[in-house]
Amino acid sequence: MTTRTPAGYAYIRHSTKRQGGDDKDSVTRQKESIRALAEHHKVEIPDENFFYENGVSAYSGKNLTHGKLKDLIDQIASLRIRPGDYVFVESIDRLSRQRLLQAKELVNGILEKGIILVTTIDNQRYEKASDTNGIDDLSQDILLSVIAKRAHEESRTKSVRRLSAWTKAKNAAVENQVPFNAKRPPFGVRYNESTNRFEPHPEQVAELTKIFESLKLQGVTATIKEINKDSMVRWTNNRVKNIFETKYPLGFMYSQVKKEGKMVFDKYIENYYPQIISYELFEQARQSMQSRRVHRRAGRASQDNTNIFRHTAMCGICNESMFFANHFGSTTKRYFYMSCRSNFEQEEKCGNRFRYDYAVAVLLHMIGSTFFWDYLSKKPALFEAVKKSEFSVGTANGTKIETPEEMDNYAKIGKQFMRFLEGNNESKSLNKEKIEKEIIFSRKKMTLENLEKTVESITDGAVPAAILKMLMKAETEVAKAKEELEILTVNSIDTSAKLNVKSVEDFVSLFKTEHGRLEIINFLATNGLTFYFNFEKKTKMLEAKVAVNKEVMATYNIKTEIDVLEQYGFGNLAEEFKTTI
Repeated sequence: MTTRTPAGYAYIRHSTKRQGGDDKDSVTRQKESIRALAEHHKVEIPDENFFYENGVSAYSGKNLTHGKLKDLIDQIASLRIRPGDYVFVESIDRLSRQRLLQAKELVNGILEKGIILVTTIDNQRYEKASDTNGIDDLSQDILLSVIAKRAHEESRTKSVRRLSAWTKAKNAAVENQVPFNAKRPPFGVRYNESTNRFEPHPEQVAELTKIFESLKLQGVTATIKEINKDSMVRWTNNRVKNIFETKYPLGFMYSQVKKEGKMVFDKYIENYYPQIISYELFEQARQSMQSRRVHRRAGRASQDNTNIFRHTAMCGICNESMFFANHFGSTTKRYFYMSCRSNFEQEEKCGNRFRYDYAVAVLLHMIGSTFFWDYLSKKPALFEAVKKSEFSVGTANGTKIETPEEMDNYAKIGKQFMRFLEGNNESKSLNKEKIEKEIIFSRKKMTLENLEKTVESITDGAVPAAILKMLMKAETEVAKAKEELEILTVNSIDTSAKLNVKSVEDFVSLFKTEHGRLEIINFLATNGLTFYFNFEKKTKMLEAKVAVNKEVMATYNIKTEIDVLEQYGFGNLAEEFKTTI
């Protein structure tokens, strides 16, 4: 009968992740001493038999319920690690720094399974006492008790010291803006050793700004996909979420405390970091993200943002959303189409389907009309004369004369659209009020600072009651002015998009680029515009009712032709963009 050669296993633990890595001292030291002692006991430990614990505490006992120690104990329980096998650790406290009874229970549980435990720090061998090995059960129990008690007290002392040092450092950060995490600043910030201060990292700030600008226009997933093409770090949903949770781009330090073994939010330390993103941009991105969550928009994204009516095209016959599609004609020529959702998903199809180019022509016609009416609005006499003039337009039922009411509607939608292009007037008014509030806040803050200097200059400690009263009043007024300014700042932020275009030509230039089309998509959606399209096949007329916040304000009719976009410098858009959808 042959005797089985004992197998060797090793457990290596380091409490913090920063200690980890095979090249770090803690791991290297433990591994080298374990291999040397295993050789002395004539036991081999293959690389796959090393159990590395990274950043899991033995003081709290977390390593026993999570991670590699649990895996090791499970293998002992399932007899994959069999009686007579060796388990090497640097010391008993690597297994547990819990209280005495808990630590002894863990070690004795391993020994009861017939496992031989060897500690490299003192070459001490532990195994279940028996007549064969001659181990004194009482002596071994006393030794384990002393080691476990010492390890727990030492770990508890270290924990208290770390907590005290951390608390002291945070208090210094609050009171004096003294950096206490200089080696690990967030993305966009770097530490300047000569000034002992944090400062913006220009290249990283530029990347962060691109992310905020993108989040105004599109979702997190689309943003990180675009940014990661040439980013300095790999952006993920959680990394973006962290930006808004910690608010560090606004200069805040997200302070945490440990409660019941978990890190929880404590407070924001103001002005700890330099502000690297404007409050307006931060809020615009945040509110845009929130709006997208609350108001789910219909329409799937097309490649290169080709479909600018992604969220705003509706069927004028059955009120279903309209899909964007890429089809080939009989001559293998490719065309973009808009088609009612019912044509794909319902038995009763409304049949509303037309070339995407026609919808774009309607929008460009509307843009031209907007600038036309804006020009007339600056010449009141001519404006009224034009509204009263007779204009004939083609419709599905032939030519018709526009009524004065219809002409007035064109003027109204033109005025409304121009307002969208230029931005929210209400927001501009609030911005003006915000500037006035900032001046008031600055004056009150200056008064408070002067009073504080006066108090500091009094050396005998006897501050006159009148000055104290003025100081308390100034503090109250500064706090109130600051609160009013913050409320006004949030309210003055306009999340509806505007386009920097002054002519149809500017709009066409924007439409030619992928990012420009994304801006147009966001512009139409955030300003509440909806287009109800109805295509009449017999007459080849496209009717488009334009609504703002679901209220129809004007109706446009165009005669559809193959070269409908020629006047704007386009041929067939599918061929122009060369896009595969």
